[in-house]
Amino acid sequence: MAERKKICVFCSSNDALDQTHRAAARLLGRLIGEAGFDLIWGGCDIASMGDVARGVQEARGQAIGVITQHFIDRGLAFRAADELILAPDLHERKKLMQQRADGFIILPGGFGTLDELFHVFTEQIIRMKAGKSTQPIVILNWASFFDGLGSFFEHLYREKVADESYRSLYYLADSPDSAVGYLRQSL
Repeated sequence: MAERKKICVFCSSNDALDQTHRAAARLLGRLIGEAGFDLIWGGCDIASMGDVARGVQEARGQAIGVITQHFIDRGLAFRAADELILAPDLHERKKLMQQRADGFIILPGGFGTLDELFHVFTEQIIRMKAGKSTQPIVILNWASFFDGLGSFFEHLYREKVADESYRSLYYLADSPDSAVGYLRQSL
């Protein structure tokens, strides 16, 4: 049997996140599992991080967390994870998550989530320029959360500081169904 593809999800660890975004994270997790994918994520049991992992497990997918000792010491580890991989720091955590992933979904989140998005986006640009295969990135624009980011990307293209070819590296999805559907087609 072929190994299941792994989807890395970057999302919020802020409990103040609106419940509609948290519900979308849980639904996304279920859809990831139902599509036959496993989850790679930050390994925490807080806000949408815990929600997406629960959703994946409800659909019999594997939840594989990559976490630092700092989060474990704060009691934030998702104890029901199928696997927890300890990373020495946040930089290495992103690197380990990316190495294990076949594709990415970015959920509504703050600066940490944006850092993760731009890290993987830049890595895909480098791969594309080197003629290597790239990993699909889906930005889940649930409830128009990332409208401003999409507009900013358009500004970068208009100002010619970003190459138009970069558009092929990401997909702005408006629903969890659309996000998972795109990855099913891409992978």
